[in-house]
Amino acid sequence: MRKITSIPVILHLPQTEEAQKQLAQQLAELHAKFVVRKIETLTCPTKQKLELLQAVIDVENKEKQI
Repeated sequence: MRKITSIPVILHLPQTEEAQKQLAQQLAELHAKFVVRKIETLTCPTKQKLELLQAVIDVENKEKQI
């Protein structure tokens, strides 16, 4: 069994509102690319992949409205 060790991490977050928005945008783009790649690797028909992608988009849009 592998031993789990903690690693100290120092995070330097953006100080300005503009930089925070830019970071949020970059993270959103990274997340979207990850989701698309995951869907692309599924072993199901393309139609099903498109339906899943649309479902993800619909959920995201609903969360933005809240």
